[in-house]
Amino acid sequence: MNKNIPDKHIWRFSSSGQCTAKSAYDTLFQGAISFEPFERIWKSWAPPKCRFFMWLVAHNRCWTADKLARRGLPHPEQCLLCDQHEENIHHLLVGCVFSRDFWFSLLSHFGVASLAPQPSDQSFDEWWRKVDLAASGDLRKGLNSLVILGAWSIWRHRNDCVFNGATPNVIMIYDAGFGKVRGPLVEPGRSQGDLPAHCRRSSLKDRCSCWVVFLF
Repeated sequence: MNKNIPDKHIWRFSSSGQCTAKSAYDTLFQGAISFEPFERIWKSWAPPKCRFFMWLVAHNRCWTADKLARRGLPHPEQCLLCDQHEENIHHLLVGCVFSRDFWFSLLSHFGVASLAPQPSDQSFDEWWRKVDLAASGDLRKGLNSLVILGAWSIWRHRNDCVFNGATPNVIMIYDAGFGKVRGPLVEPGRSQGDLPAHCRRSSLKDRCSCWVVFLF
């Protein structure tokens, strides 16, 4: 130590050595666990309760048959929508043939049938990640909102079958809301990249609002 040199404060969390509000805020999150689908869920146009449902899906906190069985609670032996496999959240949303049929009908209506889950897609999270990477900007936000509303519709129909004895029916889910909404995300015969940016922004949010009106 040199008594002739004054002390100097150095903030080791920034390259400049100066403490700033940004560097202090970033320091609070050092060592934090990132939540990968954060933006897909919380920055969509879907209603809050639908986004919260997707948060539960991402954390595997939905009360599907597999979770009920582990706790010794009454549960259906097979998925009520297809009656072919045991039910878990990933099977319910993308692995079930009933759900894949619904996704194909829904995404076909909006001109993006190529994004529908395939038999090889057994993880909802991984399939949704692929859908998210297939677009950008408002088109991406519209697709993510559509996925959230579609997943919520499957969950509501599943609960209707469990608690009210309803018969699984793809047309019933589709016509209950999405069948009333007109106008594809991508016009027939065109790819997503063919659409001008202003066309992508002009009506997607309005269409999402229409989905909410008819679904809720």
